[in-house]
Amino acid sequence: MKVTLAASALACTLLLSGCTTSGWLHAASGVMDAKDAYEKQERLDRINRANAAAARARSN
Repeated sequence: MKVTLAASALACTLLLSGCTTSGWLHAASGVMDAKDAYEKQERLDRINRANAAAARARSN
């Protein structure tokens, strides 16, 4: 029941928005690219913090 309701809601949203399928795919692609970039930056920041902490530990 929930799946049919979700599918119906998605279909209505697509129809009422006036956007084409390629527009929706382009928007979804942009969101996924931004999420990937954010996760990559977070990972690099975490590595840099760990390296800085290790360098401080070695110097003490």
